[in-house]
Amino acid sequence: MIKAFVRLVFSFAVVFALDSIVSAQIVPTGFSIENVVSTNLGSPNDFEILPDGRFLIAERTGEIKMKRPSLAGVFTIGTVPNVLYDHDVRGLLSLVVKGDKLYTWASKSNSGFMVLSRFTLTGNLNDPTDTTLSFSPSSEYIVLESVPDNSVFHNGGTVRFGPDGMLYLSAGDDGDCAIGADANLFGGSIMRLDVGSLPASGPTPPLAALVPADNPWANDSNAHKRLIIASGMRNPFSMCIDGPTGDLFIGDVGEQSRDELNHIPRNLGAPMVGHSYGWPWYQGTLSSAVCVGAGPDPGGHVFPIDERVYGVDGNTIICAGVTRNVGGTKDFGPPYEFNVFHNAFYAGKMKRLAPGPTPGSWVSPAPVPGQPDPIFWGTGFHGAMHFDLGPDGAIYFLNRGFLTTPPSLRRIAGSGQVYNLVLLDGNDQVCASGETFGRDIKVRVTDMNGIPVPNVELTFSSSDNSASFANIGNITDFQGIVTMPVTSTGTGQGTVSVKVSLLGAISIDLDLFARKLELDYSPGPATDTLVVDFFNISNAQVPVVPILLALTLDVEPVYQTTIGDLYVDLITLQNTFVIEDGGGSYGAVNYGPVPPYGTPSWSSVYTAPSGFFSGFTYRFQMFVVDPTVIVSEQGVAGTTIGRTNPVSITY
Repeated sequence: MIKAFVRLVFSFAVVFALDSIVSAQIVPTGFSIENVVSTNLGSPNDFEILPDGRFLIAERTGEIKMKRPSLAGVFTIGTVPNVLYDHDVRGLLSLVVKGDKLYTWASKSNSGFMVLSRFTLTGNLNDPTDTTLSFSPSSEYIVLESVPDNSVFHNGGTVRFGPDGMLYLSAGDDGDCAIGADANLFGGSIMRLDVGSLPASGPTPPLAALVPADNPWANDSNAHKRLIIASGMRNPFSMCIDGPTGDLFIGDVGEQSRDELNHIPRNLGAPMVGHSYGWPWYQGTLSSAVCVGAGPDPGGHVFPIDERVYGVDGNTIICAGVTRNVGGTKDFGPPYEFNVFHNAFYAGKMKRLAPGPTPGSWVSPAPVPGQPDPIFWGTGFHGAMHFDLGPDGAIYFLNRGFLTTPPSLRRIAGSGQVYNLVLLDGNDQVCASGETFGRDIKVRVTDMNGIPVPNVELTFSSSDNSASFANIGNITDFQGIVTMPVTSTGTGQGTVSVKVSLLGAISIDLDLFARKLELDYSPGPATDTLVVDFFNISNAQVPVVPILLALTLDVEPVYQTTIGDLYVDLITLQNTFVIEDGGGSYGAVNYGPVPPYGTPSWSSVYTAPSGFFSGFTYRFQMFVVDPTVIVSEQGVAGTTIGRTNPVSITY
């Protein structure tokens, strides 16, 4: 965690020499510091925000405490066994939760190694008011016990899950710079582990069982190196992971010269790329020769995106969070989208970085109104550590308990939304799969006073690619409006995913549906089989919707009607065969094994003698008669007839 100068015993006299006055935490205009937990904390090191909004807080002594949102007080849900906290920089350093599994990183009194443990949580995992959540020490499963813990210093200290489902772990050099110089050892590295297939219990797994196939050295002959994605660090105590990209930002504490903030880009879906970040040959961008026995500099290092000079910027760097606007009440606002902060534990000075003009570059933005220092975005954050983005857009952080700053969990809160998105038209539509919806999506952007905002860019997206959008521009006009045609791409099984987003606003999810017909034809030696799947939606009180399924030869014309294109001739029935007719308009024909109704969707299996239709191509289309449908393919409310896409099959 926090390094002592070189390997000397840290003294309070040194602390006071660094910063003799501890001031209040000061942030720019429009931001505030708010207490979340201010009682019953001892010496907290890390916290986790559960999906239901509860907080788990790791005490250095091994206790894990829980705070419920909107309810006062914290209480202990369990204690990690055998935690060794004989020094300020030893103990339970970090925790993370995935599902019902709790992972911890700690010094242990019964081991000469740092230990990554897994515990099973019991109780209600989805109730923010629940008090039954707990874990038993007996559920401990040792995941990793291979990082030396001979020194009280440089134990690293962050364990996190990335959006790729892998577990990331930072490890210090255990106070031995020669360990940091060896890229084949866990010391001074960032590891990436696959813990998804571990057994429920048993002995510590072999290292090979933890290796993700796309790690940079996954096939290396050295068992340790297979788990490493970055080496050449001294004491990477604090690590932040950006949720959307998976990028890692690591605060690495130097040795009386420079601290550094390192960036590990993560191209999700692509293999990791491994690098060395310079220690012990470099501290930041400064060449260093402090390590005896490190060997010659191998070169090829990646330099930090920012660094702190001892005596000027404060020492013992902490990654202080990655900001994203999540549409929450405490968002930082559009200028802060994908910004990265870092703090100095002892000096309490926080810096801000933003993406630069070229990919991979980072810059220090100009000071903003109310910023307490031209260089530092915030001041007074003495003893603040382990920052993380909350679901409300705020950056949460722990005060460890330092000098006159008591232990607490706090948040840096922005002013929330900057814009409102107002949906004017286009919701609650149904179309045939693969076609364009009858009404365009129409959205207005206003400020928080309701005034239209021109010249801002909206994002139209479909998470499962079930929709596509016209290339006509998405910049608001002088009335703050964007109008966007939307087409169902024909993927999926009916539901069309459409989201409208704008940085600094709560996004809009539309309720759209595409009726879809899917056919699967399988010829057999005696019987041919046709499987029909119809995906429909209805707001009928009784889910019984009459359907009509018809086929025609593929050479027949397409009929343009007021309800859209008919690919079968329902007007004269020329060369058209009705298979199902639940409404009785065509003789109530029923060749299927079940009643011809949708509920609201429908499936059926048909059989025919082998080769009965051989040599012909038939075109199928299905229809519903549903007076309760919200809107038809043409965008007309109350239209009773809906249709699907056509499907052609060659027999």
